[in-house]
Amino acid sequence: VWLYLADLKFYVNDLTAGTQDEVFSAFKWAQDNAFTGPSWEKFSFDLAKYAGHKCTFEYIYEGTYGDNMAIDGFKVMQAASSEDAKINIFEGEQVHFRDKSLGHPTAWSWTAEGTETLTSTEQNPVMTFNKAGKYTIKLVASKGNETSEAVKTEYVVVTPAAPKAHIGMPEGAYNSPYAYAFVPVNVPMTFKDASTGTPTSWKWKFEGTDTETSTEQNPTVTYTEEGKYGMELVVENAAGTDRDFIVEGIQAGGEQEVWNITPDEIAGIGGIGLGWYGMYAGTNWVGMESFAEKYGKPMTTATVKGVTIYFDDVTSESADTKVTVTLNVPDANGMPGEVIAKKELKAGDLQVSTTDVLPTKFMFDTPVEVEDEFFVVIDGMNDVTGNNDNINILCVARPNDAKSGTVYHLLEDEDDNYHGLGTYSWVKESDEGVSMCVAPIMEYKDIPTGINDLKGETMTKSTGIYDLMGRKLGEVQRGINIVNGKKTLVR
Repeated sequence: VWLYLADLKFYVNDLTAGTQDEVFSAFKWAQDNAFTGPSWEKFSFDLAKYAGHKCTFEYIYEGTYGDNMAIDGFKVMQAASSEDAKINIFEGEQVHFRDKSLGHPTAWSWTAEGTETLTSTEQNPVMTFNKAGKYTIKLVASKGNETSEAVKTEYVVVTPAAPKAHIGMPEGAYNSPYAYAFVPVNVPMTFKDASTGTPTSWKWKFEGTDTETSTEQNPTVTYTEEGKYGMELVVENAAGTDRDFIVEGIQAGGEQEVWNITPDEIAGIGGIGLGWYGMYAGTNWVGMESFAEKYGKPMTTATVKGVTIYFDDVTSESADTKVTVTLNVPDANGMPGEVIAKKELKAGDLQVSTTDVLPTKFMFDTPVEVEDEFFVVIDGMNDVTGNNDNINILCVARPNDAKSGTVYHLLEDEDDNYHGLGTYSWVKESDEGVSMCVAPIMEYKDIPTGINDLKGETMTKSTGIYDLMGRKLGEVQRGINIVNGKKTLVR
């Protein structure tokens, strides 16, 4: 919001002409448009004057103070408008169509072969082409009873693209700071093919499961013993082959920290500032008292022993300031409800480092079992004793269209004039997709199968081996035997 202190400028450097043009100034734009943000703003610039020239694009941030600023989704697009122009793309890519009709039409009807939707009534639709081919595009523009039609034959040329292999996690599996996926043993689960580029064949290899290989797109497997295992996926189509693999990244059973952050998001971990108003998921002056992270239903009953939190800052004028962590089940409205476990630590016990990411463990006195969705609630970070207090948790912020957020905050209710009422309600963070670096310490215990629970015993003498019908089969052998009517595992 304070753009007079944070002036971002965008330049086009025309290397062919040897010139530099200032295309955009955040300060000038903010003044002209009475910007009151903060908010995401989308800008487009016409680069027609640089056609045929070699150029570079440059952002310069000239502010010393002021709000944080970020640039997301920078794209350069070519407008193909000549009569013989073609749009050349690969399978799976999008085309942004633009209506250039004259006469101020009020309605539009697009027909695009080879797309997912085939038709659109938007003025400037975005359409995806997933299959190779040459496709004709038709636009009918209308105003009242008047219509006009434009057709471009074989306008979009879609070229086959080699697939990009990607192993998707099975539904119900947890992400972890220390494993690609955390799953139980003896529970069937379906791995998802998350590859791009329209593969036509799949070859899976699994370690530690009842299925060594599979050619299904989304195979179902069961891990049979506790441990860490690898896996591989090779995908292929007419344009090529690609491989994705995981080395000991799947943890089956045992104990592990879990969180809602994917491996490719780890590089984006950091603090989320609120300008002059403190930090998100921490000390702030906008009425957010507590923060909660929501976790999905485990694949089977699990035990939570405590919660690990990774802090960005633990500054407090009083080392005795208490930070409380609770495990909560959802209430009737899907918000944090009944507390089933609790642990308090003093601010002086919280861990942080400027050179490393340190864990702070809130261990419950008694571990609790969870069978459904649950919340971890953190309270006390906003119990400030002075203006120098700043306790906040590391987070990941992602676009809402990529993956929904998992954070909730307890927000002070306000009247119509935005005055605080002294009461608080839970609200899901919806401005961005945010997840906190908060990791319950979870354990999946081995689920008996009727064989795993047998205790090993070496037999040296027996009256005989019998089947379940009581018929004598012979002498004791290695394996599972029925000895005197009892199951015995002989090693």
